[in-house]
Amino acid sequence: MALSRDLYTMQWATDLSALANQARFGLKYFLKGQNKDIVSELIKDGLRLCEILGEGAKAGQVKEILPKQTGYLNAIKPLMESEGDLEEVTKGINRVSSILKLILKNERPSEEDISSADSFFVGISKVYQKAAFSTLNALVEEKVFF
Repeated sequence: MALSRDLYTMQWATDLSALANQARFGLKYFLKGQNKDIVSELIKDGLRLCEILGEGAKAGQVKEILPKQTGYLNAIKPLMESEGDLEEVTKGINRVSSILKLILKNERPSEEDISSADSFFVGISKVYQKAAFSTLNALVEEKVFF
């Protein structure tokens, strides 16, 4: 049972890190004026990540969570542990989400906003990569793998 939970943890951490990286590519391609369809798909990945984390932040603010919120809460935990303040995490998610929505509307956010969003996604990618590697390391130490 624990093995399947650990494998699930590694998978979702890897998936969230990948969404953050996709969003970063979208921001870079947007700045270079590259194919709008590709930029749009990559930016939508970033918005999906913001939605997942936003739902997790909401779940983290209530005393009793619904069963369907458990996955979202688990998704936000590594970020809350890293950042420490749920309110600041929520503000960052909302700020970046609004920047991405501007891009999807074919509006141009400031260079500072784009750089801020990129930094946000760099941080998120690192947090979830660390969560995935920590889980893998624990499995290796338990001699489940290798």
